[in-house]
Amino acid sequence: MLSLFEAPARGSFPHLFHALLKLRRQFWQKINAGKIIANLIVMGSAILGKAFIQAYRQALANASKSGVAQETIQNTIRRGSKVMTEQEARQILGVTEETSWEEIMKKYDTLFERNAKNGSFYIQSKVHRAKECLEAAHQGKGEGTPT
Repeated sequence: MLSLFEAPARGSFPHLFHALLKLRRQFWQKINAGKIIANLIVMGSAILGKAFIQAYRQALANASKSGVAQETIQNTIRRGSKVMTEQEARQILGVTEETSWEEIMKKYDTLFERNAKNGSFYIQSKVHRAKECLEAAHQGKGEGTPT
């Protein structure tokens, strides 16, 4: 009879049984290690996420106290709504400073209509904004309201 402390003879059934038990233990240890590592990663990322959100909120609070947030918002608005210059408007419409308002309107109508049918909506928008810019410039110079 085999005692619990003796190793079974090689090739015998108890030897194979002990080998299978050993493999089973190793398998479950690896799976448990994988579960532990996965849980650590999930918990760690949750902790880091909460810390990041808290730091971001604190930074926003500090920025609003110092006025940095308002300045950033204003700069973003200025960059987003860039106003077309009069020179750029003249280049788009292909006119000079001496061009009359009637000629500007003829150029505008021609370019706008060309891009209305099968042209580019972007270019059509640029042409329209150029006309608006020159219209504002003419009104600002006191040349009367363009027609």
